[in-house]
Amino acid sequence: MNKISILFALILLGITAVITQVVLIRELIVLFSGNELSIGIILANWLVLEATGSYLAGRWATKQNEHLPPYVFLQWLLAIVLPFLFYLTRALPSQLNFIPGEAISITTIFYLSFLLLIPIGLINGAQFSVGCNLLSILRKKDASLIGRVYSLEAVGSIIGGVVATYVCLKYLNSIQTAFFLSLLNVISALLLSYFTWDKKSEVQNKKMQLLKSAHLGILLFLLILLITGQIGKIHRESIEKLWPDYRIVSYENSIFGNVSFLERSDQWHLFSNGVTVATLPTPDISQIEDLAHFPMLLHPEPKDVFLLGGGVGGIINELIKYNITSIDYAELDPLLIQTVLSYAPDSIISHLKSALVNTKNVDGRFFLRMNQKIYDVIILNLPDPSTLVLNRYYTYEFFELCHSRLKENGILVFQIPGSSSYMNEALIKLTNSLITSASKSFRYHRVLPFEHTLLLFSDKDDIEKVNANILSDRLALRGIKTRLFSDLYIKYKLDSTRVMWFNEERKVEESIQINRDLEPIALYYDLVYLNSSLSPSIAKTYAWFENFSTAFWMILIIILYGIVSLLRHKNILHPRSTIIMSVFSTGLFGMGLTIIFLLTFQSFYGYIYYWIGLIISAFMLGLSGGGLWGSKDVSKNRDSATFFFYLEETITLYLLLIIVCIIYIQSLLKFEILYLLFPYIILFLTFVCGVLVGVQFPHANKLYLIKPGRFTQTAGAIYATDLLGAWAGGILFTLILIPIVGTIETVFILFIMKLATTLNFKQSKI
Repeated sequence: MNKISILFALILLGITAVITQVVLIRELIVLFSGNELSIGIILANWLVLEATGSYLAGRWATKQNEHLPPYVFLQWLLAIVLPFLFYLTRALPSQLNFIPGEAISITTIFYLSFLLLIPIGLINGAQFSVGCNLLSILRKKDASLIGRVYSLEAVGSIIGGVVATYVCLKYLNSIQTAFFLSLLNVISALLLSYFTWDKKSEVQNKKMQLLKSAHLGILLFLLILLITGQIGKIHRESIEKLWPDYRIVSYENSIFGNVSFLERSDQWHLFSNGVTVATLPTPDISQIEDLAHFPMLLHPEPKDVFLLGGGVGGIINELIKYNITSIDYAELDPLLIQTVLSYAPDSIISHLKSALVNTKNVDGRFFLRMNQKIYDVIILNLPDPSTLVLNRYYTYEFFELCHSRLKENGILVFQIPGSSSYMNEALIKLTNSLITSASKSFRYHRVLPFEHTLLLFSDKDDIEKVNANILSDRLALRGIKTRLFSDLYIKYKLDSTRVMWFNEERKVEESIQINRDLEPIALYYDLVYLNSSLSPSIAKTYAWFENFSTAFWMILIIILYGIVSLLRHKNILHPRSTIIMSVFSTGLFGMGLTIIFLLTFQSFYGYIYYWIGLIISAFMLGLSGGGLWGSKDVSKNRDSATFFFYLEETITLYLLLIIVCIIYIQSLLKFEILYLLFPYIILFLTFVCGVLVGVQFPHANKLYLIKPGRFTQTAGAIYATDLLGAWAGGILFTLILIPIVGTIETVFILFIMKLATTLNFKQSKI
C-alpha cells in the first residue's frame, strides 16, 4: 500500500499542476481581454517560479534525512492555497482598480500573473525535488530515480490535461475545480501518512501526528462546504468581486471561452473572454451605422450579405432595412447568442429572429471556406486585431478567401482604430499593414478616417468614385430611416480634406509588412499601439524589438557560441556547463515549439481554449514516455554522453522537419481532409517534441551528477535549468519572435540555437 500511496502522490503532482494551469489560463484570459499571447507570459511566470521552488527545495532536501513529512507538508500547503488562489484571481484585480474589458498593458499582464502565481509555482517546483526524496523510499538513490519522478509527474499531467478538457472546462467552474484538487491532495497526504510512515523518533512522530490532524481538519472543512452548498456561494461572490460595478446576469463558460452578460445603469453588456461584444439596448450608433450603411449604399443593389461577428449588437437591425435576400450571420460561440436570447428583452433582439437572418454557430472563416455561396457585401464586425483569434480575420489569407466569396462588384468592409487629429507610429504601421494586406486581393479601396477608420475594398472602381450626393440619393430612394446617418453626416464623413490629412499622416512606405496567418505583424503593431497610451516607456521598448531581424538573432547566437567556446578552451568554464546549456536550450525548444503549435492552432481554428489541455497532454505523454525510456537507459549504464549527443542532433533535425512542415502548411490545408486532420497532426508533433525533451532529462542528470549523495540537489538544478529555458521560450517566442519575424523564422532561429549547443557539447568531450 505504501508503494501505491507514493506513486499516486507523484502522479497527483502532475494532475494538480496541469489542471490548475489550464483553468487559471481561462480565468486570466478573461482578465487580460482575450489576449492569447498572455498564455506564454502566464506559462513563463509559472515556470520561473517552479524553477525557483525546485532549486531551493533541492538544496534544502539534500541536507535532510526525512523523506515523508516535507512532501506531506507541501500537500497540506497546496490544499489551502488552491481555493484562495482562484478566489484571489477574481478578487485582486478590482483592488488594483482594474476590471476585465479595460485595456491592459504588457507590464500589467506580466506582474499581475506573476504575483498571483507565486504560491502555486513555488510549491509545485518544491514538490518535484522533495518528491525525489519521497520516491527514494522505494528505489535506490541514483540518476534514474530523478527520471522516474519526472515521468510520474508527466503521467499525471496527461491525466490532468484530459480531465481539464473533458470535465473541468465543461462541467465545473473554477472554484469547484480548486476545491476538487484540494480534496485530492488531502486524500493523498492522508494515504501517505497512514500507509507509508514508519515510526521513528518521538519528535518525528509528533510532527507526523500534527500533519495528520491538519489534513483531517481540511478534509472535514471541505466536506462541510460541499454539504452546505457554500462552494456555489463562494463562486458567485468571486464573480461579483471580478465585476464590482455590474449586476451579474449570466456568467458561463463554453469550449470557446467565457461569456459574461452583465447589467449596469439600464444597459446590458455582453463580454466574450473579457472583450466587449455588444452593448444593449443603446450601442455605439455611429460605429454601427457607418459599418452597415456605407457599404450597403456604395453597392448599387446589395442582396446577399455575410456578417462575421457582432450581430447581437444592433447591426442586423440596420441591414434588414434594405431590400435584401438574406443575411448569413456567423458567430463562433453559440453561447453568445443563447445568452442574449435567454436574458435580453424580445424588443431588443427581435432582429435575430428575422426570416432574413441565417445564424450560423460556426467559425466565420471556416464557413466561408466550406460554403460556395457568393455575396454582395461581407462585413467584419469585429474588434481590432488585438488577439490571435481576431488577427486571423485580418490576414492576407483571409482577405483572399473573402475575395473569392464576393460577386464582381462585391464589397468587403471592416473598421480599425483611428484618430481625427493624430496618429502615432504604431497606429500608422497597423493601418498601412492592413490596407496593404487587403489590397493584395482587391484592386480598389476607400478609407473613411475618424475615431474608427472604416476600410472598404472592392474590384470595382465605383467604391472610389461614388460621392456624397450619390449616397444621399440612394439613402432617400431606398427609404432607409436612421438615427444619425443623414445627408450632412455623409458629407462630413466623406470630406476630402480629412482623407488628404489621413494619407499625409500615413506616410506610406514601400517596405510594409503584410499581415499573414503565420506572420501576425498586425497583432504586434496593435499591441504596441494599445500599450503606447497605457505604458509609453514599455511600448517604446517593445517597439524597439522590431529592429531585430532574423539575421540579428542568428549573429547573436553565433557570437555567444564563440564566447562559450573560447571560455571553455581557456578552462574558465567547466565541461559540465555544456550540459546546463543543452538542458536550457532543450527547455526553450520544448516550450517554444509548444507555443508555436498552440498559436498556429489558434490562427487556423480560433478555439484554443478547448484544445489547450489536449495539446499539453500530448506533450506530457511524450515527456513521460521519453523520461521512462531515458531512465531505463541510465539504469542499464548506457553511454549517456554519446546518447546525449545523438539526441541533440535529433532535436536539431526535428526542427528542420518542422520548418519544412510550416513552409507547406498553407498549401496543404487547402485540402479539406488535411484541414480536418491538422489538429491531430499538431497533437502528434507535440507528442514527439515531448519525447525528445523527456528522454534527455535522465541522461543530463547522470552526466551532471558527480557525487551520488547529491542526487536531490542535482535534480533541483537540472529541473530548474529546464524550466528556466522554458520560461525564456515563453517570453521570447510569445512577445517578440512570433509576432515580429513570423513562425518560420522563429523555428529557424531555434534551429540555429540548438545547433550551437550541439556543437558546444561535442567539443566539450564529456
